[in-house]
Amino acid sequence: MDLIFSRHAEEKVRLRALSIELIKQVLNSPDQLYFDVATGLFVSMKSAEFRDENVPMVVVYRVEKDSYY
Repeated sequence: MDLIFSRHAEEKVRLRALSIELIKQVLNSPDQLYFDVATGLFVSMKSAEFRDENVPMVVVYRVEKDSYY
């Protein structure tokens, strides 16, 4: 699936120096996956290596036409 970022998400990815591969890892193999019925968004969570530490990573998204938004 393709990743399509909002301007807000692009800014946060840039500020935190996140890699696209790390985001894909959280999306494709989450430790926990939730669906927020109020917003209709998925919440994918995974403990992942980032800057030599194991940290909880969270990606909030929706699926539309074979893309993650």
